[in-house]
Amino acid sequence: MTQSDLRFGPLTAPARFEGADDIARLVGQRLKGWTIAPWDGPSVPPIITVGREGNLFVLSSPWAPEPETYRTATSIVCAFISDLTMAFAAHRDDLVFLHAGAVSFDGRLIVFPSRTEAGKSTLTVVAAAHGAQIFSDDVLPYDLQSGRAMGLGVSPRPRLPFPADLKPSTLAYLNARVALANKHYASMEFDAGALAPFGTSAPVECVVTLARGDGKPGLFPASRAATMKLLMIQRFGAEPSPAALVRATDRLTASVPCLTLRYRNADDGAALLARAARDGFGMDRKAAAS
Repeated sequence: MTQSDLRFGPLTAPARFEGADDIARLVGQRLKGWTIAPWDGPSVPPIITVGREGNLFVLSSPWAPEPETYRTATSIVCAFISDLTMAFAAHRDDLVFLHAGAVSFDGRLIVFPSRTEAGKSTLTVVAAAHGAQIFSDDVLPYDLQSGRAMGLGVSPRPRLPFPADLKPSTLAYLNARVALANKHYASMEFDAGALAPFGTSAPVECVVTLARGDGKPGLFPASRAATMKLLMIQRFGAEPSPAALVRATDRLTASVPCLTLRYRNADDGAALLARAARDGFGMDRKAAAS
């Protein structure tokens, strides 16, 4: 059985692939801007291990109490990248990590922190179809001191099937970029123009709360207090002092627009975000909602 120990970016321990070089290649194809090379550091235990047991893939890491098994290449690749993100979060204790989608229109970074299954991954990839560059569909590193966010260069993983109410051109765009898929979700393939490579940094210029549903669509002012609470809840990684966290989120929400995006489908939501960014977030609220 082959064994490959690989260095991923700045991590100080290798990832090990036991009889799974094909999975290592697929992982590498899902990451933009990461340096992936044979491990050349000291002899230390791997931080993540991928192996095989018969027709199953097995993943071991500190973020699961027991080794986890997966049936498909899509599942093991996505699980590995999830743990790779956790490993990077442990490596960078100077950053907080937000559960958030983040896209840049016209060089203006919009962040939408949200719980799981709120639609942020779908909105993220649809935004790319509308001309955005993706920084995150799930996890966004954020520097409390500088107010800058960082792209992880991780291919988005939206749920399947794609919503039936998307425009035919949007569906065609998304389907053409599905690289791996199982019955639950897809791992997408975007070039560097549409997916910010690992390490790309930009100031946050707008924080958006998602409100998908049947209400009147548009972008509307959001409560600073509610936005601060959302940012603090949807985070993990480094644990700054409560006072430092409050100061940083207060500074952010005081310096950039805090908006609520109400939208019925992701095409409408992405179009509203694109227009707001194009207008520098200084647009008339009634016009934005029209």
